[in-house]
Amino acid sequence: MTVAQVIYGGSPVAFSGNFEVTLLSSAERTCSVSSGDQQNHYSRGVAIAFDVTAITGSPSLTLSLEWKTPLGEYVTLMTAPAVTAVGHHTYILYPDIAAAAADVEVAVGFPLPYCWRVTVAHGTADAVTYSVTASLLQ
Repeated sequence: MTVAQVIYGGSPVAFSGNFEVTLLSSAERTCSVSSGDQQNHYSRGVAIAFDVTAITGSPSLTLSLEWKTPLGEYVTLMTAPAVTAVGHHTYILYPDIAAAAADVEVAVGFPLPYCWRVTVAHGTADAVTYSVTASLLQ
């Protein structure tokens, strides 16, 4: 076994490094929504991009990252400030992160758990078009 491999399920698997995933594809939404459960096999953290591209009215959106416990309960690990306008928002959950960079709005020093998801809570029923993507970080 080489350094570029990790063990998963008893079999060597090629180590792919950082990778990206779309959690919520771009769509118009009027109510709260959660991504599907994500399984983290070897990443230490995650960078989340929340892109709001169109709004109607006066929306208020709050993105949170949640851990799904082995008992099936969701525990909030990070909650971002409310978003009320079109724009790009970036959040990072990574162990021992000291501070957010200039374009990162929230940085939380915590490891990414095995099972997690993102929830976007809508404070109003106003239509908002947005997407959420993530980059898993080693």
